[in-house]
Amino acid sequence: MVKNDYYIKFTESAFNDLDEIYFYITHETSNENIADNILEEIEKSIYRLKEFPQIGNLINNNVFKKRGYRKLVIGNYIIIYKINQSLKSIYILRILYSSRNYISLL
Repeated sequence: MVKNDYYIKFTESAFNDLDEIYFYITHETSNENIADNILEEIEKSIYRLKEFPQIGNLINNNVFKKRGYRKLVIGNYIIIYKINQSLKSIYILRILYSSRNYISLL
C-alpha cells in the first residue's frame, strides 16, 4: 500500500501562536510540564493530519468555507488549517484558544 501523506507547513502566525500558548501556560501555572504536554497533544494532532487531512470540519462561515479553511478542536484549542490537494500540503494557519473569536483573527 502506497502512503499518500501530506506535507505540513506552518505559517509564521501559527508558530507565534504556539509560542504564546507555551508562554501563557507556563506563566499561569508555573509548570513547564503542563505546557509541554499541551503542546505535545497539539503537535500530535497536527501531524495526524498528514494521513487524515479532512478530519477537521470546514469553518461555518461562508467566506472561510469557500477558501477551504478547516478547524480541528484539540482540548481548549482550535487548529485552523487549509488543504492544498494538488501540492499534497496542509497549511497550519493559526492555533488559538477556543474561547477567542477565531474568525476575527483569520
